Amino acid sequence: MRDFEKRLAEVAVFEREDNNASKPLVLKELILNEKPCRDCGKIIKQELHQQTINSFPKKHCKTKCLNCNVWRHPETQKFECSQQDITAYWRNYFSSQIANARKLKRQELAKK
Repeated sequence: MRDFEKRLAEVAVFEREDNNASKPLVLKELILNEKPCRDCGKIIKQELHQQTINSFPKKHCKTKCLNCNVWRHPETQKFECSQQDITAYWRNYFSSQIANARKLKRQELAKK
């Protein structure tokens, strides 16, 4: 029970009316731990990321920081891209994969 009370004291301030143990605790204040965002440096209360799994043209994952409104770059793993940049990256990535597969197939057919 003491551990719970310690953890509760870290996030909230409670008081009893007239210091009477029979009266219920009253919430006086919430303690919000604000910290800088790891990605942009803004002061935030909670770090929020949205992760989406897309299936077109092939399965891939995108991560967005909801505090900064920027997307994580798949190669650098840093939050530095706009939505247009990340969409263009995946489009170029998959189109180059398709082009390489077609090129390999043509080379195999030419060998036969």
